[in-house]
Amino acid sequence: MTIGNDLTVTNDLTVSGSIAGSADEMIISADGNEASASGGVAGTLTLNASAGIFTDADVDIDGTLDVAGTADFGGNLTVASGVSANFGGNVLIDGYIAKVGNIKPAANDAQKLGDQNYLWNALYVSDVHYANSSRHDFSQSVTSGGSVGTTMFTFSNQLYKSGKIVVQLEDSSGNVTATELLVVTDGSGNAKVVRYGTVSTGTEIDMTWTVSESGNITSVAMLPGSSGTVKGHYELTKA
Repeated sequence: MTIGNDLTVTNDLTVSGSIAGSADEMIISADGNEASASGGVAGTLTLNASAGIFTDADVDIDGTLDVAGTADFGGNLTVASGVSANFGGNVLIDGYIAKVGNIKPAANDAQKLGDQNYLWNALYVSDVHYANSSRHDFSQSVTSGGSVGTTMFTFSNQLYKSGKIVVQLEDSSGNVTATELLVVTDGSGNAKVVRYGTVSTGTEIDMTWTVSESGNITSVAMLPGSSGTVKGHYELTKA
């Protein structure tokens, strides 16, 4: 049977074989409206298109999406929690990946983020965790004149035993003092901290550093000689 013009089917169209041809567009919906939110395929839909499959709207898939080639979406790609999206080729993203869950490889040390030929331009994170250590940023407002130091950070002394701290403190007069410290703990009440380097742009700001343990938590605190904001990072080494 050859149909030269449009074919309108008011009820179901059942095809036991394949739909072949050179059609520019295939619209699949529940009510015949291309933009309908209720449209879709309840079961499994397999599409094979040598020139590509294009969509101007969002793609919302409740099952598994398996793409052997390149996936290029003009709208949004939404993958429900607990559902896999498997791509055999490249995934090209002009926008960004909105965090819903964790992005992780299938196994430890299985994949790299970038390589020696294709490097990421910049990496902006608060915490970095390595196999045997971790690095964390912190920022804390401090006030002078008290007798109790302000806690800069805490960590589990069951997981980490030592660390290096690099901080800077700027007061209201624009004096900037930077310092480095080492902290060590055995998790049994024998924590120690030592400052081994300090430099200032002007008048040095006094800093008194203390370390204490409470159960499995070690706290590092600082009592400043001037009010201001302390910014820095600390690198911890695992036990």
